[in-house]
Amino acid sequence: MRILLVFPRFKYISGQPPLGIAYLYSFLKKKIPLAEISVFDGTFARGRIRDFEETISGGKFDMVGFSVMSTMLDDFTTMSAMVRKLSPGSRIVVGGPQPTVDPDYFFANGLADCVVSGEGEEPLAEYAANSCSPMGIKGIYYKKGNDILFGGARDPISDIDDFPIPSREIFDMSSYVGVWNSMDAVSSSLRGTSAIVSRGCPYKCSFCQPTLRKIFGSRVRKHSPSRVVEEMRYLKERFNINAVMFEDDTFLIDRKWAAEVCDKMLAAALEMVWCCNVRADLCDRSMLGRMREAGLRKINIGIESASQRILDEVFDKGVTIGQVEEAVRIAKELELKVQGYFMIGHYSETEEDIRRTIDFASRLNIDEASFSITTPFPGTFLYDRDIDMIEAGSGQYDYYKDRVYKDSGLKVSAARVRSLNRLAYLRFYTRPGRLVSQFGHILSPNGLRKFLYKLQRV
Repeated sequence: MRILLVFPRFKYISGQPPLGIAYLYSFLKKKIPLAEISVFDGTFARGRIRDFEETISGGKFDMVGFSVMSTMLDDFTTMSAMVRKLSPGSRIVVGGPQPTVDPDYFFANGLADCVVSGEGEEPLAEYAANSCSPMGIKGIYYKKGNDILFGGARDPISDIDDFPIPSREIFDMSSYVGVWNSMDAVSSSLRGTSAIVSRGCPYKCSFCQPTLRKIFGSRVRKHSPSRVVEEMRYLKERFNINAVMFEDDTFLIDRKWAAEVCDKMLAAALEMVWCCNVRADLCDRSMLGRMREAGLRKINIGIESASQRILDEVFDKGVTIGQVEEAVRIAKELELKVQGYFMIGHYSETEEDIRRTIDFASRLNIDEASFSITTPFPGTFLYDRDIDMIEAGSGQYDYYKDRVYKDSGLKVSAARVRSLNRLAYLRFYTRPGRLVSQFGHILSPNGLRKFLYKLQRV
């Protein structure tokens, strides 16, 4: 069995390796040790699509598996057609957020032979072990004649420690580490990478749910504290990593678990620093203080908007502006760096709403900010709620630059939103202290390269 796993990212180079692919690779190696498994990661592919063409032409793969997000649909479509042409005997399997919420799309357009819904490790391993026959496999959609059949829902694996540590060796880790910038606010000289130590999110934010529940189930499952430290040790010893960004949706959802993770980190004396995503309403001095003792140096907060109306009526965030301000105040008293994530440009927003968010972000005592254009992804509550306001055929989902809402009759045009998005970055980073900090980052090793990659998103 020859398997190719593909991550079709050619746009917006990131320092975060595609850990979903790494989990799949490690699990398939464990379950099907005789399988020959290759990986194509487009992130640093110099020839872009040409590199993929050479890979497909040079290998007779029984199965080509794509991890697909809405932002990658165009490149994936081109690559799928290439597989059909150059390797017609290969079975094309797709998984990820977009296939999970809209499997019919991939059959209607002839893009796939089967679709993995939800977590991919177990169904993909069974599919490969069954000689690429989907019959009787839970979690897989497939086509028989003109009918689309489903093997039935699969319960998520209860103990995610059963998954092997994801193999980063399959990626160009030197390039990933070289452009990693998640903790530049702490020090641009850190050698860092990302990790995911839990699956699932219980909150109901309209821009994520119910997609996350469809993929990971309704219960949050976490790696054991010992496993978290084991993975950190592996990263340090294998790649000389001294900093980790935990990409989990909310690291603080289980305070007891988070405290135990901190205790294990301290006992292991790894001498590593780290950052994580947190909800403002879960931050308190005692917990953040304990995390700082264990190496926490930065937190990322999904702030989204300075309009409480937008937070409540549009995003279903369940957080108040006051809680954001309090979380930032506590973090700065503990000498933690803070990054805020913001979204502007929902069709119901006025220019006053957007400017309020820009002003709030600029004056808030945070170190870094990311401003994206509000983008309802298919399958989310936000998409279903806003469907009548979405421009037909707007399938790029480039939340850095493009707006998917219809322009006619809106309070703020797409062009104006794009202009305000740039203004947000300008206002935020031209504050004297932040401007000096940015120049310091640019002058550091790899600093200019990182800055240019960031600039592509503005």
